[in-house]
Amino acid sequence: MEKKKIILIVILVVSLGIAIGFFLTSNKKTNNNVNDNNSNSNSKDNTSNNSELISSYESGTTIVSFYKNGNIVVSDNSGNGTGKMENYGEVSLNPWNAFTLGVSMKKLIIEKGVLNLGDNAFNSFNLEKIEWSDDLERIGDANFPRMYNLELPTLPANLKEIGKTVFAQDFKDDVNNTLVIPKNCTVIGNGTFYNTGIHHFIIEAETLTVGKENESGTFWIGCKHDITIEVKNESVKQAILNNLVDDDNGRIKVIVKSN
Repeated sequence: MEKKKIILIVILVVSLGIAIGFFLTSNKKTNNNVNDNNSNSNSKDNTSNNSELISSYESGTTIVSFYKNGNIVVSDNSGNGTGKMENYGEVSLNPWNAFTLGVSMKKLIIEKGVLNLGDNAFNSFNLEKIEWSDDLERIGDANFPRMYNLELPTLPANLKEIGKTVFAQDFKDDVNNTLVIPKNCTVIGNGTFYNTGIHHFIIEAETLTVGKENESGTFWIGCKHDITIEVKNESVKQAILNNLVDDDNGRIKVIVKSN
């Protein structure tokens, strides 16, 4: 009889141990799933800096999203890292409207895989900061003019073209403002740096095409202070000198920087 009781007690203890083990394992999996979901959720939220999405629009092969924290995010929608925004002939043709979004947009984020910012895409905003991937190859015409509080950005390493009037009248006027134009950027549009607050340019390209409109003007026309431009060779220097106008005489100094 005593032997049967001992066997029964052993069976009960083993069964209880199995049940407890099963419960703990199940609970751990549940917690892990919750943590994984929270992690995924946080990862998605980080794209918008944990801010609520206001609206998003398709533009060419990109998605342009607007968030309540004042961020604009342009993401690739091509599926193969070749996202290109649509060009807009004027700002009124944009599918979004700065005056109806209900918040002040301050920061533009261009994600990996976006190659082109369309003409007139963002010039109705008063941006303060731009972050872009080195994938970006073209900044379309008239994207950021008259953004006086815009922080001087570092241009993308693979940038090939800056459209006309992109940075016209931008940036706080500071003698320490230096902008490096990367070596792949060989096309700069007319009026790109009109009355800009930049005092020093370093152009790393071996060749340069200055975009002109009706054979007049230059991308430094109307500069209100002295500007020094460092270039790689005499060819680039001449391309700039050939496109200076009377207003620029004496204010722009172009020098060939020895390697």
